[in-house]
Amino acid sequence: MLFVTVFSQTWFNLPFLHPSTWEQTFIFAAVSALIFLLLIALSFVLLRNLLKLYAERRTGVPGSKFRSRMVLGALLLSFIPVALLFLFAYGLMNRSIEKWFSTPVQELSADSSQIAAQLSGYALDNARSEAEELMINGIPAHVIDDRYLVMGAQPYDLFERVMAKAGVSRRPSLGS
Repeated sequence: MLFVTVFSQTWFNLPFLHPSTWEQTFIFAAVSALIFLLLIALSFVLLRNLLKLYAERRTGVPGSKFRSRMVLGALLLSFIPVALLFLFAYGLMNRSIEKWFSTPVQELSADSSQIAAQLSGYALDNARSEAEELMINGIPAHVIDDRYLVMGAQPYDLFERVMAKAGVSRRPSLGS
C-alpha cells in the first residue's frame, strides 16, 4: 500500500502542476482556499446533523438508535478514504510547493547578484576614470618619525601602534 502511494505521487509530475507565472500560482491558491471553505461548510452541516441525531436519541424518538448506528458506520467507512486522500494530498503538496516557489526565489537571487556585480563594476570603472583624470597613479605612503613607513590605506589602530612604537605621544593638530 505504501509503495503504491509513493509510486503514484510520481505520476503527478505533470507540467500544469508547476505554475510558471504568478497568475497560475494565484489560481492554485484560490482553488485551495475554495476547497478549504467548502470543507468548513460541510463540516458545519455534518456537525448540525450529528447534534440533531444526538438530540433525537436523548428524547427517545423511535428508530434513532438504528439511525445513530448507521451514521456512525457511514462515518467510519468514509473516514478511511479521507485519511488516505489526506496523506496522498499532503505528500503531493510537499513535493509541489518547493517546485512552485523555488524558481522565483532562485531568479531573484541570480538577478540581485547580477545587479550587485554590475554596480560594483560600474563603481570600479568610475573610480579608475576619476583617478586617471586627476593623474593619480601611486599608492599613498605615510612616514612616521622619519623611521617607519606605512604603505597604502591602513586601519586606524595600525597607525596608533606604529606611533606608539615610534614614541610619538600626540597627533599633530591641523592648525600647527
